[in-house]
Amino acid sequence: MSEIVTSKLLDSQPTGTSGQAIYPPNELIDRYLDFARDMCESEDNLLIGALLPVCGAMLGRNVWFDFGRKLYPNIYSILAAPAGFRKSTCVNLAESIAARILNKDRFLSGQASEEALFYEYDPENGGCADKILIEDEGNTILTNWSNSQYGKTVSKRFLSLYDCKSWKQAFKQNLKDGDSVVKSIEESSTNLLIAATLGPAGFGGLEAKDGMQRRFLTYLSENLVRTIYLPKSQESQEFENLLLDLSLLPNLEGKISFSDSAFELWKEIQDRNRAEISECKFQTSKGSQSKASLLANEPTCSLKIGMIFTAFRIILRENYFSKNQDSFEMEAEELLYANAHVRQCIQDSMALEKVSQKAEIREDSERIYYNILGNPKGLKSTERKDGTFIVLTKTQLTSRFANDSRRGGMTIERLYNEIIPDLKRQRKCIELEQVGKKRTFGFLKEDDHP
Repeated sequence: MSEIVTSKLLDSQPTGTSGQAIYPPNELIDRYLDFARDMCESEDNLLIGALLPVCGAMLGRNVWFDFGRKLYPNIYSILAAPAGFRKSTCVNLAESIAARILNKDRFLSGQASEEALFYEYDPENGGCADKILIEDEGNTILTNWSNSQYGKTVSKRFLSLYDCKSWKQAFKQNLKDGDSVVKSIEESSTNLLIAATLGPAGFGGLEAKDGMQRRFLTYLSENLVRTIYLPKSQESQEFENLLLDLSLLPNLEGKISFSDSAFELWKEIQDRNRAEISECKFQTSKGSQSKASLLANEPTCSLKIGMIFTAFRIILRENYFSKNQDSFEMEAEELLYANAHVRQCIQDSMALEKVSQKAEIREDSERIYYNILGNPKGLKSTERKDGTFIVLTKTQLTSRFANDSRRGGMTIERLYNEIIPDLKRQRKCIELEQVGKKRTFGFLKEDDHP
């Protein structure tokens, strides 16, 4: 087993707690968070998680890191919190900033087929190859990506868009004279900001679940941290001053590389990363496998966040834009905090996996329970001391709810090992006396539920 690498630099790395915003000392980020805290009751990790994809979109492909090819600072963020935990407020503030600084053609619509999505990117058809999708009602789009055929296709397209590579799209209908059957976009950049409740935010129903989890930085929150009686207005000089400084980000152009000390730190980060992945391979638990998958993207995500942190420092430098500088250095401190930020997102993703599994079980158990109560035709009932129960045999339950072999569909194992036990814990279901080999279940009518 490989030894986990430590050093003085890594020993000094900040270790955040859930809900904390991890970033290097920076006046501009401080000002944004100060303003956002007077508008939103959410934890700071949601606030900064909403801002970073917007900043990634502002930088677009103007800034890059040479990582064998040009690596751009595009970010996929998912804000995961229970319903009513001010996710939309976080997203709406970030969207207000984006709308004031980015052109309208930079914004993606939430629901589109793959062909329609291509045209939104295609400069030859009036599109723009640098995009951001902002969705505060993420449950809807994630459900679409899970269930509809065109949604599944689009979700897989977003996996490849994360890598900013060329896009070749086949068109078989409505071709104009002289058009090619295959059209292409040489390069693009895509940023995503999605807010969703705990169940859907885990990407549980998606065919592309594993790829989505690796690409998205997860910001998990289960607490409100302040009470705001009247939120601060965006019609203020404070907000205008914040916008003025953030609007410098699209003007930054050039290659970012490591300072000498950052490069030494980078090697240590990489060594630790490989050792941790190797350690996961010696463990057989599902959690270890998930962690190894998330760790695989830790280095590139750290570079992307590091570029944004570097850009925040550079644009505040006095007289920077008069120097015509086209290359910049990422300092060790920026890389250190960027990596700590990403590692906290990995911890949040692993925690969300457990939370979302419980939420999905509860959502599915409620759906099955109310389906039975709402469709009792042809089913028997039995009166007991503890209430009236609608009766289904195991064969009836299986035929009704566990006949979908698709990924995300209900399986026999899930129905009897997770859903039925959850309904039993809620005292909505009991197993009745077995007759021969026939197992029978009773579902308590709602009027009799305690």
